[in-house]
Amino acid sequence: MPATRQPVHAPYPAEEREAALALYTQHGAAEASRRSGIPDRTILSWAKAAGITAGADPEKTRAMTAAHAERVQRTWADFRENEALAAGAAANVLRTRIRDLVASEAPGREVQAHAIAYGILIDKAELLSGQASQRIEVWAQTELDVELRGLIVKMEDSIRERSPGT
Repeated sequence: MPATRQPVHAPYPAEEREAALALYTQHGAAEASRRSGIPDRTILSWAKAAGITAGADPEKTRAMTAAHAERVQRTWADFRENEALAAGAAANVLRTRIRDLVASEAPGREVQAHAIAYGILIDKAELLSGQASQRIEVWAQTELDVELRGLIVKMEDSIRERSPGT
């Protein structure tokens, strides 16, 4: 008869379990896991089996959540800045390439393709830097003007209808 495989367990000593559960009741599963090195799911299963609930401080939880959100925003800001710089550097390379193509009297299609890519890179670098592209600003202004004109016409019509003797 073949030998049956026994599941591999990494049992934790009772002292480690108790310490992890104490951390859990004070700080919640994530912090207990961070401090103890025991996976949070393991701690949660122990707590559930023992009927223990976390008593994490709501104010501390809010502060930790806010700090995390701030870190995420800083990370994305750094990423956008790096990507804007990379797009600007790539645009610079393309600009040089376009000059070389024009000087060598390369086919217009090749110059045009490089020029389009150059323009796209500039637009993306500006957007990543937090600047709106001119097209978007003009479109938004035009759309807003159309809506406002329509509302003004409706308001004037409504006033004319209500005014006696008109």
